Amino acid sequence: MLKAETGSGETEAAPWRFATLLAAGEVDALYFAVPTRAAAQHLLRRVHAALLRMFDPAPEAILAVPGQLLSGEAAGRPLPGFAGLWDDTTTRPARWAAEHVARCLTAQVAVGTVDRLALGGLRVKYGHLRGSARSRALVVIDEVHASDACMTEVQLAMVRSHLALGGHAMLMSATLGWQRGASG
Repeated sequence: MLKAETGSGETEAAPWRFATLLAAGEVDALYFAVPTRAAAQHLLRRVHAALLRMFDPAPEAILAVPGQLLSGEAAGRPLPGFAGLWDDTTTRPARWAAEHVARCLTAQVAVGTVDRLALGGLRVKYGHLRGSARSRALVVIDEVHASDACMTEVQLAMVRSHLALGGHAMLMSATLGWQRGASG
């Protein structure tokens, strides 16, 4: 659990943790989960900028939000057959994952909503793909304080399951009270 004041750089701590775990062979991927689509869109730019500073070549972070084809700084348009037409001519592996919502969790670095992550633990279409794709990932859930009691229990169950599979997790909050943080 990382608790820090707003603006103190806790968001940038997650890519650094990812880089450390990746170098040690502990993880292969990063999924950054936030409560809303708007927050994910904003966060994608910050995560992508951090990756560009830390890696050469840098993995391209995708936006794991249905109907949005964003990968790094590139935007795409959906085509039939779960393909995409990108606004540049660069071929990047992350873009395959960005082209369909069921594939988004297979990207090396994805920024999306908590519900995308939760679908990996449910008996839904492509649930097994989502869950297994994240098994060797650092899963970061930001703004855990924004969840109600029910969603908090769902998130805790997801994290416990993820850790049992050998994954790594990081829960972040700028306003989480000590009592709640100490009990989880």
